[in-house]
Amino acid sequence: ILRTISADVRRAALTLWQWQLQQQPVQVAGSMVDPLVEAKFLSEWRGDESRAGCCSLIKGRALGAYIGERLEGLVGIHYEIDSSDWMNALRGKHMMVVDVIVIGPAMPARMRALFHACLVRTLLQLGQVHTMNVVMKTTIGT
Repeated sequence: ILRTISADVRRAALTLWQWQLQQQPVQVAGSMVDPLVEAKFLSEWRGDESRAGCCSLIKGRALGAYIGERLEGLVGIHYEIDSSDWMNALRGKHMMVVDVIVIGPAMPARMRALFHACLVRTLLQLGQVHTMNVVMKTTIGT
């Protein structure tokens, strides 16, 4: 389940996760980014505190990924005017930009890639429900 979470909850969870990852690093598949790098990026991320750009009307948000009541992942997203088509831009239509997906350190190594894929699929479905294009950032911090 994805739920919007406050900046305070996001920062608290990430502080704990960063400490845990420093104490016991997590092994990741070759193409995945180091979870500690992702956690540091999201802890400094401010996308849920303001709108992205002068024309954007929607404030970004942090989402908590829960299995039951346990927080297992965090997602940082912001919204930008969709310039993929001139009509979209003219109508002021937004697209969802996924800045980062952080998987908590308690997730077993063998499940991390699958959980990440499930989160990506869920975000794509969320965009589809809101008739928004979804863009995934490929580089942390850009």
